[in-house]
Amino acid sequence: MTGTEEKRQARLKLLKRLIPLAVLGATVALVVGQLTRMITYDVVLTVSLTPGLANGLEKVELTVSDPQSEVVSVTVFTVDATTLNRRRLSHQLHLTAGKYALDFKFIAAGASARTVIRRNLDVTGDSVVSLNLP
Repeated sequence: MTGTEEKRQARLKLLKRLIPLAVLGATVALVVGQLTRMITYDVVLTVSLTPGLANGLEKVELTVSDPQSEVVSVTVFTVDATTLNRRRLSHQLHLTAGKYALDFKFIAAGASARTVIRRNLDVTGDSVVSLNLP
């Protein structure tokens, strides 16, 4: 065997040893990536309503959507006298890290949608979010 052939054989031997390690590293990275996407965070959402918006409300529908416009959750709040007096709604969401659209549909008597207000939410960890609407 010549010197160049020996070097070539040594490189192939080293490459054969490194390939399984590279595959193992890639597999571990994929598993860690999947696990971090599965972690949910608690987001406490508090919504303050202006007097004009709160008057005559029967229900408020909150739709949470991800960036692909897939609905993550829908919550319907029935507005009672206490809520009208305080003009405040509270809700706890369990979301993974990412950006979300919050659509608030305000429904007055007669089940007609009065207005829809959209707000954006960026989740990076457990948090408390306060919104003033409109």
